[in-house]
Amino acid sequence: MNDLQRRAMRLLMVGFDGTTLPDHVARWIDDGLGGVILFRRNIENLEGLLALNAAILGRRQAILLGVDEE
Repeated sequence: MNDLQRRAMRLLMVGFDGTTLPDHVARWIDDGLGGVILFRRNIENLEGLLALNAAILGRRQAILLGVDEE
C-alpha cells in the first residue's frame, strides 16, 4: 500500500456483518483504517460487545469506534 492509499484509508469508517471481527477488516485496521462502526447486527449481548471491542482495540488503540444501534 502506498502513502496516498494509507492517507485515504484513515478517512474511512466501515461496518461489517457478524459478531466477530472479520479477517479482512482486521487487516484494514492494521493498514490504518480510520474507524469501525458497529450496528445491531454486530451486538448480541454485553460480553460479545466487550470481546468485539477488545478485538478491534487490540489491533490498534488509536481508532474511532462508532455505534448505530437502536
